[in-house]
Amino acid sequence: MGEMTTFSTQLPTVDVDDFEARMAPKLEFAHPMDREDAMQEAWLAKLQGRNPARAINTFVVREWRHRLTERTGILQQG
Repeated sequence: MGEMTTFSTQLPTVDVDDFEARMAPKLEFAHPMDREDAMQEAWLAKLQGRNPARAINTFVVREWRHRLTERTGILQQG
């Protein structure tokens, strides 16, 4: 057979308290019910190398649209 290649992955070290403190102003825009989910989106974005603040904003807008559609049907296309 051939050589076996192994990969080592190291997650970036992040001070959790510092990260949460920096994300707190962005979480103000999230519905109180959605703040935990928004924070999870931010963590995933951080681990994937994306902008966590933008991930929170995208999540908040997506949930807002979802709620608006559920309540009024405004955004439904015919």
